[in-house]
Amino acid sequence: MKPSITISENLMTEIRIWLRMKTTAYDDEVKAAVEACATDLYLAGVNIVDTEDALTKQAIKLYVKAFFGNMDMSDKFQKSYEHLKAAMALSGEYKGVG
Repeated sequence: MKPSITISENLMTEIRIWLRMKTTAYDDEVKAAVEACATDLYLAGVNIVDTEDALTKQAIKLYVKAFFGNMDMSDKFQKSYEHLKAAMALSGEYKGVG
């Protein structure tokens, strides 16, 4: 079952800052990327995807920067995201265990 996430305006503002975007013109695309990130985390074994959690926010930041940020740095952001995703998937805290 796909995770249900809340993409608040506060989160969107943070994402725009991370991406150095001054416009809301790409919000639909960014929201789709955030939802894709949440689904990717869930499929990797992260059962709790809380957009207010610091590590989840960092994972979202790395994911969206890999697709919307500086393309020269895209691989770096993607690798960092993959490492963080793996660590979260192994953590009982994000699996809802213990």
